[in-house]
Amino acid sequence: MGREFLIEGLMLNAGININGFSKSEPHGFMNLLCHIYKEMACFMMECDNFPKAARFNFGLKFSLMEYIDLDFIVRDCFSTNDKR
Repeated sequence: MGREFLIEGLMLNAGININGFSKSEPHGFMNLLCHIYKEMACFMMECDNFPKAARFNFGLKFSLMEYIDLDFIVRDCFSTNDKR
């Protein structure tokens, strides 16, 4: 579900994800989408996979055509895992 939040063009969405694998559990997510330039460029911020292992993701979305978007996303920004 989603709704415009506080200011015009700032969208807040929330929901629940359940993956299709065995022993899956429901996980919540919340995201904010803010239009930077009309509806052609947006900044995205998301918190997902909570309550157990929350991840923070950030990104930029560019609308190239009516049904084609190009997204650049940085996932798990504040992770303390060192995967070297």
